[in-house]
Amino acid sequence: MASRRMITSAIWEDEWFGELDFFEQVLWIGLFSKCADDQGRLKDNAILIRASVFPYKDTDVDIIVAALECFEQAGRIIRYEANGKMLIQIVKWWEHQKPQWAAASQWEPPSTEYDDRIRTRLNGQYYEVNWKAKDNKKPTPKSSGERSPEEPSRASQVDGQYPVPVPVPIPIPVPEKIGTTESEKASDSGPPSKTIKQEMFDALVEACNVVDVTDKFRGWANRNIGKLLASGRTSSDILAFNDYWKSDEWRSQNNKIVYTAFNSKFDSWVSQGKPKDNGKGNDGKNWNGHASYYKPGGVSTAEAIEIQHKREAEEAAALSAVPGGGVDSPPGATGR
Repeated sequence: MASRRMITSAIWEDEWFGELDFFEQVLWIGLFSKCADDQGRLKDNAILIRASVFPYKDTDVDIIVAALECFEQAGRIIRYEANGKMLIQIVKWWEHQKPQWAAASQWEPPSTEYDDRIRTRLNGQYYEVNWKAKDNKKPTPKSSGERSPEEPSRASQVDGQYPVPVPVPIPIPVPEKIGTTESEKASDSGPPSKTIKQEMFDALVEACNVVDVTDKFRGWANRNIGKLLASGRTSSDILAFNDYWKSDEWRSQNNKIVYTAFNSKFDSWVSQGKPKDNGKGNDGKNWNGHASYYKPGGVSTAEAIEIQHKREAEEAAALSAVPGGGVDSPPGATGR
């Protein structure tokens, strides 16, 4: 429905309008400027009219009912029933309203004299049905079989109703494929390969020594995979770090990686240039073959010394428990 209505200056010189009281004048203007649709029709309901025209006034509904009866007696409106609805048609609507566009009404007209005059645009196409000329006269009927390019054919009408344009499908562009992905190459020669994220997930499971994949670990892994991919890391990096960490037998058995400590150890390994084996510690020493004590992600120097002393004490206690010395001592050899 249009948001603008025309009020000509001639209305103030109209004898019928001038004889109305102030309330009736305001109500009349409200009917055609606020309540009526593009075809001059509205519901014949005093409560709805009051809510639309006088939203800030505590107006008596009976006064509106009496005013509508006055308008009907003067021949300015037609009150009728259609499809179980009480409706109002404003008389001579097209003599006073000259819109550029008009939509169809949702209410049936009181007679064929008030058939809808439609001029609208739907789905990018213009439609004119029974549209009036500039002089507000109805256009003369066209000869049989003649119609304008804008007017829909009779075949598009259903049961004499106004034509409903058929939606035109909008083509969806399909992006052009450039090259062939690694997964597509693999699918040509055998079963589809794993996705990059799945490969990284499996690598994290192995590196973090996960036996049962819990929801908590899965959530951590999914978040971590995004960060690793953003920093340019791959599943090969994770597996290489896993091989490095487990290259030391003692460390792989006594200092296994759990996923909560993976990031710090992995980042430290990367910062050291991704070494492939133990080599020597950061201080250039090889602590009894356990250079992992000094490797990125390992324990501190003080902790490494404490662990080494503990191991030496355990070995000494084990030797002293064997009669005659160590387990490899020949018969008759004395102890230390």
